[in-house]
Amino acid sequence: MKNSFTFRQFVIEHDRCAMKVGTDGVLLGAWADLSGSSLILDIGCGSGLIALMAAQRAPYASVWGIDVDAPSVGQARQNVLNSPFSERIQILECDARTYSPGVLFNHILCNPPFYTEHTLPPDDARMRARHTASLSLECLLENAGRILAAKGTFSLILPYLTAERFITHALAKGWYAVRTCQVYTVAHKPPKRMLLTLSRTMPERAGNETLVLQDKSGGRSAEYTSLCADFYLDRT
Repeated sequence: MKNSFTFRQFVIEHDRCAMKVGTDGVLLGAWADLSGSSLILDIGCGSGLIALMAAQRAPYASVWGIDVDAPSVGQARQNVLNSPFSERIQILECDARTYSPGVLFNHILCNPPFYTEHTLPPDDARMRARHTASLSLECLLENAGRILAAKGTFSLILPYLTAERFITHALAKGWYAVRTCQVYTVAHKPPKRMLLTLSRTMPERAGNETLVLQDKSGGRSAEYTSLCADFYLDRT
């Protein structure tokens, strides 16, 4: 795996991060509706990818990122410092369960880890599995609600079946899925991921979308290319 990824306006180094740059983070950073958001939080910011994408897309917003992993925080800070958005992003080492920023965010973003200890190599399991063990999706929802403005929104990406269960749980807790997107790797197979945005304000009409990542030749589909056009470099 490469130690760095070059995007149009910034570079991400991730060799010291528990969470590496991947398609899921790029999708969330490009898809979430940040319009009108002046204060944005990325929970579990890892390398700082989503925070940097948010800063690029919302040029008048302040963006904060938090993570419990010290090496990731250090690398995210360096990535931010090397970017054009360093004055609008701050990265903090802290636990989402005890985080008390003293402000309420307009939009919270999160690309939570999906793995469990049983699916990881032994050398990585202890370090990474603590995230899922200590910050379940239910706990994540509760703590996002603590620091989100009353009319704020919470966007995340999850495995498709997990997302369906999570939406049901969230509804029972007073949250509504105001926008969803089923993500397919290829058109003829079941969806792999779901992008979703939650709010505690009931929408007049929820938005439901689909996204296919690969075209028939195995390259990026036109819709995927369009979604990420401001970030991915052109392929030559």
